[in-house]
Amino acid sequence: MSFRAIPSMIVGDHTRFHVRFHVREAIGDAVMLGTRSEWAALALAAVFLLGAGFAKTDSDVYTAAGSGVATFQNPREAPLYLPGCAPFVFERSLAGGWIDIGPPYLCVWEGIAVAVEMNAIVETPFNAPGDSGIYRLRYSYGARCDADLPLSESNCQVEGDVRSSEFEVERGLCDSTELGCRFQPAAPNFLCADGVHIGGPASDCTRDPNGGKCGYEFLICPFTFGGAGVEILPGQPTEVDKIAIRISGTWPDSCVPTNPVTSISDQQIRIDTASFGEICLDASTEWSELVAIGQLVAGEYEVIVANAMIPAPPEEMARIPFTVPEPSGVLVQVAAVVAVTLLARRSRRTRDL
Repeated sequence: MSFRAIPSMIVGDHTRFHVRFHVREAIGDAVMLGTRSEWAALALAAVFLLGAGFAKTDSDVYTAAGSGVATFQNPREAPLYLPGCAPFVFERSLAGGWIDIGPPYLCVWEGIAVAVEMNAIVETPFNAPGDSGIYRLRYSYGARCDADLPLSESNCQVEGDVRSSEFEVERGLCDSTELGCRFQPAAPNFLCADGVHIGGPASDCTRDPNGGKCGYEFLICPFTFGGAGVEILPGQPTEVDKIAIRISGTWPDSCVPTNPVTSISDQQIRIDTASFGEICLDASTEWSELVAIGQLVAGEYEVIVANAMIPAPPEEMARIPFTVPEPSGVLVQVAAVVAVTLLARRSRRTRDL
């Protein structure tokens, strides 16, 4: 007969495991009744449960993509078998549950199962995931397995999952030698319309949790009730970019600012909106407008956003500075070379005619 018992428990402060037992018995003369076989399976389960391996990490906190070491130990007298390629996978805590996000490195094939003898320790270096969050490791192991086969083909009599304690991945600082950290953004910082938050480039170069790349985060002002948040697009504009400005916020009623009109004088960009309507619902309403500016020459600029509640005169909602930096010497040199090359080709074509 075949029987599967699935007990779960926590050992100490660092290990959680979940074991699946397969007990295969040949029934001969009906001496072994079904109930007795189930009790035998549970007894076997208890033996393996008390002697299952455990897993741990060398830290409770890692930076995104930071290095660490995972440890698996077998306290049993019999060997435990781990997958031959990646011995564990990462699990991430999301929405009140845990999801499998895969092994620490790519495996084309699971490999021959690795036997971990009694009291043996397997240490595996790894790089933490690039996304900040709460994680743990899960080792899938087998016992009483056929040797020299992949774990999935080893006919293991016992299969188990051992999990490490939870650890946190934080968004970490990057070294100044990283490509995205060599030059600080030229845009200045400014006080947001709420009088509390600071907008503009962050002072520290940090690692992007989504891709693991380094760079300076551009801090966006939060929505302000009755005010306006201002976002320069792209965040670090150059002379060749077609610049746009997004203004947004939360308005106290349904008659939100609309119909933006833009005027540019010297280094000042003014965006005027208007709020009008015969009937305005008394409910806070989020609003957003995208204004196309186009290309700007290098220099220091200031954006002023104002709104007129018709027929009242306009009132200022936000004022922020930003910078369009001078092109680097390399770009100027390349542009000059291209221009000279085009002129030379044109002259050559004229002579040929």
